[in-house]
Amino acid sequence: MFSVATRTTIIDIEKLIRMALHQSCLAFEMLVGPGTGDLDREFIIANAFTQTLADNMDGLLIKAEENWERTKHEASIHFNVLLSRLALNEGIASSDVATILSNCDFPEHKIIADSDFDPVKHFDLFKKLSQIARSGNNGLPKMPKGYEILSDYLIKLRLET
Repeated sequence: MFSVATRTTIIDIEKLIRMALHQSCLAFEMLVGPGTGDLDREFIIANAFTQTLADNMDGLLIKAEENWERTKHEASIHFNVLLSRLALNEGIASSDVATILSNCDFPEHKIIADSDFDPVKHFDLFKKLSQIARSGNNGLPKMPKGYEILSDYLIKLRLET
């Protein structure tokens, strides 16, 4: 189980869950990223996010198309959001590229899985997949499934401190 070091950590987790319940793309990125330690990320994702998250991600994809960044780092971030959005169409809430590529079926996944893949050079692929992602339905519920469950999770974490 997640061991909490300080009260500040609990407050940060509470903020993160609150952001998730408000369908924040930033909260989603934080939860699927490597910096959350032992926090039960999949549990929070499964209980907090709704179809609104996909709509918010669609906005990020449109903005990325309009303002394509030419640095590899920025283009990689845009592709990560894109792959996460494609995964939502399959009912998978993740931004782990290996997980997405192994569970999502689209012909271009081999290009992205290539170790020499340079996202800056594949803007046309980004636009094509972005349109596919935005046109598909996502597998998320309309309402958060577990507001009370997440509240109980926070109480449990508080009691561990």
